[in-house]
Amino acid sequence: MPISRLIIPLLSVLCASSVAGAQEDANDVATPVEPVTQAVPIPEPAAAVSESSPLPIEFHGYASQGFALSTHNNYFLSDTNRGSIRLTDVALNGQAQVTEKLRIVMQVAAVINDLTPQPQLRIDFGFADYHLSDKLGIRAGRYRLLNGLYSEVWDTDIARVAIFLPQSVYDPQGRQLFLEAEGLELYGRLDWGRAGALNYVADYGVLDNFAYGGSTQDFKLMANGRIIYETPIPGLRVGGSMMHMQGHAQQALDSGTTGQLIAAGLAPPTFDGNLHFDFKHAWVAHAFTEYVIGNLTLSAEYQRVHIDLTSRNQSLAPNATVHQEGFYGMSTYRWSDWFSTAAYASFYYADYAKRTTAKAGHTFDYAFTTRFDINAYLAFKAELHYLDGTAQLLQNLNPGSTSSAAWLVAGRISAAF
Repeated sequence: MPISRLIIPLLSVLCASSVAGAQEDANDVATPVEPVTQAVPIPEPAAAVSESSPLPIEFHGYASQGFALSTHNNYFLSDTNRGSIRLTDVALNGQAQVTEKLRIVMQVAAVINDLTPQPQLRIDFGFADYHLSDKLGIRAGRYRLLNGLYSEVWDTDIARVAIFLPQSVYDPQGRQLFLEAEGLELYGRLDWGRAGALNYVADYGVLDNFAYGGSTQDFKLMANGRIIYETPIPGLRVGGSMMHMQGHAQQALDSGTTGQLIAAGLAPPTFDGNLHFDFKHAWVAHAFTEYVIGNLTLSAEYQRVHIDLTSRNQSLAPNATVHQEGFYGMSTYRWSDWFSTAAYASFYYADYAKRTTAKAGHTFDYAFTTRFDINAYLAFKAELHYLDGTAQLLQNLNPGSTSSAAWLVAGRISAAF
């Protein structure tokens, strides 16, 4: 096997499309919501609390169970070609309004999917939020990372129409990697009257370390910013985001491959089977727009990823540069209080410098979703995909031969309180 192929699992995880999100407001507790796909503006501060009143504490939660079946290949989850139910999310969150301007927010979640093969209980976020004014607020701790248009609703199924957001930008591989950050965040809303308004966030901190399929990433630094401009045209928003990362990555080779490399003299006898990479120039950039006209929402988003990897094992794996590109167009329509539909066309290229329709160089995803709101707290969805290309298939989920195209059906039921 060519040595260059050994780092493909590492690169695919490193470059998984960005973003994460949770609630209708990314850093607020989840509440029963209208089915939306658009991101939600930064929230207004909670109501003032008198000093004589008891400390207001609110609790909310959500639970979601899904199913996916594909005609070929394994998409998003393992064994979708035979049917998979490993698509479970459960969360409990709460907030305490300490003073008129200060609140404490925390969420605990359990996730079951193929990036977390065993049920994983985690602290999604826990932070202090000091809201000085509408123009400026400060969050400190572990908070939702806002990078992209729909990061607020990425992992809260009931807050959107589609089951899977367009994977060219919201690749499920990136959900665990870009879900939260630990550090400091500034946010606010600048109201310019008839000229519109600007929502902004600026972050500085670290991302979670990430381990999957023998690959481990240790992030040392993360800087992120996002702006959303509410134009004077009612319902029209435009914006963009940029994230920069630095850190170290490690890819573990299996014992058989390690032994072969040593026996062939390609690796020293002391080689422990781990390839090491440093990345100082890793960027994820987005540009997006959204237009809401009555019950119709039209949106489009473009993402570009650039990563320079410097290998510490030059004889085994050379330095590498990754250029990835993704974009989509999506429409969502609410036909009634209980029925909504969404459709999108999503396009991903493994190398934007050499765009190709070769099987392994792209993934095109065409999807249609129906959503049924049983009541304000419970929703059911059914979704159909036609997927062309294999560039975003996980190798460990597809160890054998793969098909260049496939159909996939998915269903999901979600509840919130």
